[in-house]
Amino acid sequence: MKCNACQGEISDGRAKCPLCGFPVIQMVGNNEAEIENIRKMGRDYLRQKLEGISIGIMAYGYVMGDDGLQLDQTEEVEVAKADDLEMEKAVWLDQDFQRLDEDGEVTIHVFARKNDKVKTWELPARLPKITGMCHIGIELKAGMKAEMLLGDSSSYTESEDFPLGELIGEAGGEA
Repeated sequence: MKCNACQGEISDGRAKCPLCGFPVIQMVGNNEAEIENIRKMGRDYLRQKLEGISIGIMAYGYVMGDDGLQLDQTEEVEVAKADDLEMEKAVWLDQDFQRLDEDGEVTIHVFARKNDKVKTWELPARLPKITGMCHIGIELKAGMKAEMLLGDSSSYTESEDFPLGELIGEAGGEA
């Protein structure tokens, strides 16, 4: 069974989702209005759970030195607020990033912050088959996870996923 909030897997017999804490709601029959109401409650619940979490990347600036490219600056760039994300819908940062390589794999340095709590990840991702500048995006995935996107809305690659649930505290306990 899937959670009506985070879409994570819930084993039989549980009263709440182990990932986000949303209650398992038993439905009677196949009433479309009831089903849609429960889905809306789940979306609202997930939005509340993700409230206050900002997700971003570390951006690096380089200059040409005597020995080639040298790191000049680092900057935290917020990509999205987690509670603005919708399941399986990409959100793109409106900022160009210069590509240093044509092919291969890069490491995306990602952070997620809520109040004083910060989690970081180093996520490998393949460079997309596009020309010119690269954009970065994010997509919310099932089970309180997200993945970073490289490219643009028409052609992109995905990073490994990373867990946002670590920032929301206790999921809701055992059934």
